[in-house]
Amino acid sequence: MVSLIATQGTLFDLETVLDYGQSILNVAQELTKSLIEQRTISTKTIQAQMNRYFLGTAASGAWQWKDAYEAIEVAQILYLHHLGIKILSQQPQVVVQQLEELTALCPTHTRRSEQSVQLQQFSTPLPLAYLVAKAGFIQATDLVQGNSNVSDNFRDNEFAHIRHVNVSKLTEEELNQVKAQSEVLAEFIGNAEEKLQELLTIPFNLRLIADLLGMNISVESLTPIQTQIELLDRFWKVRVISEDAYGDAREALLRKAVEKMVATRTLRVDRSEVISNTAISGDASRFLTQILSSNILAEWTRSQNTKVERSILTFSHHVLFDYAVSRLFLGGLPQTTVERLEADLDLVIAIRPSLVFHLTGDHFLYEYPKLDGECFQQFLDWLSVQLGSDYAILQIDQAPAHTSSKLR
Repeated sequence: MVSLIATQGTLFDLETVLDYGQSILNVAQELTKSLIEQRTISTKTIQAQMNRYFLGTAASGAWQWKDAYEAIEVAQILYLHHLGIKILSQQPQVVVQQLEELTALCPTHTRRSEQSVQLQQFSTPLPLAYLVAKAGFIQATDLVQGNSNVSDNFRDNEFAHIRHVNVSKLTEEELNQVKAQSEVLAEFIGNAEEKLQELLTIPFNLRLIADLLGMNISVESLTPIQTQIELLDRFWKVRVISEDAYGDAREALLRKAVEKMVATRTLRVDRSEVISNTAISGDASRFLTQILSSNILAEWTRSQNTKVERSILTFSHHVLFDYAVSRLFLGGLPQTTVERLEADLDLVIAIRPSLVFHLTGDHFLYEYPKLDGECFQQFLDWLSVQLGSDYAILQIDQAPAHTSSKLR
């Protein structure tokens, strides 16, 4: 049995803590009535309810404004519970708008004690909390609890109880194995400069190079590539735009797929939505076949052991999706991009990698097993190598990893 509970450095008996919680709940239930009726909650209303259920005023020390703010937050949760799951089943931009309307009915948390400011005890606004939860939402395709059956070479001990495959960079020995199987790849890797050599240690990049070389693109024309964005530009020019005068048609199909995926926040789209209602519908099937054979889009499978779902399309790799969004969804007039971002409040989070592609032309992606000072320093070292003599401005928060004494 728990007999004592520590709250803000002071010990209270359990009965006192439970009385406090019940008082907060009572106030919240009264405030929820105002939210249901879409009435603004005034400071006077809050004070009256706090005085009523805490049997005294703030001036007498019966309660603090921090307690009142907690009651307001509980009231918001009770209001969302009243609405039920239907509010979260809408489009994200609609949910954010409704959450902003809800928070507008409540007073802002302007009264803070010196201790609250010192400890950075600030509540996360509901719209922002929703966006963060949405960005990290667990889906059927995410990692799941279970034992990984892969060999030690592809297992990360940080995820010992998570089913996963850890695809690390290719070692020099593995690259030598690749060279032994292909003379043209051996020639290309042998002629590659240091930055390109580093790109080739990522299996996805090596796949793109192998695809281009398989299209009889000369080694000499590819060795000047220095960055992933240059590699993707070249791949797109060869595989999508091509030289057959049908590049616009293929991009039109991919644009439809991208727009639907962005709108639904998923990497899948119905095949019928891609090839229907378009000016090129007569040849859409032929162009789609070309895109599938180029391994840009792929027919979806739920898992390795299930049959291919021909009616559902997805991108063969998430980086190809990021690049396609940058090129087809964010490309064009700057004002169009601005209007899209303003109209869809959580779009910045949903397509952040694509925005990096679009605004800077750079795409830095390297995964680590955890976020601590040591791993963050490794990332900074790797990033500095990628940047060379260029500079980058990083916007970071006050997480322990970002303020660690291990950082140089």
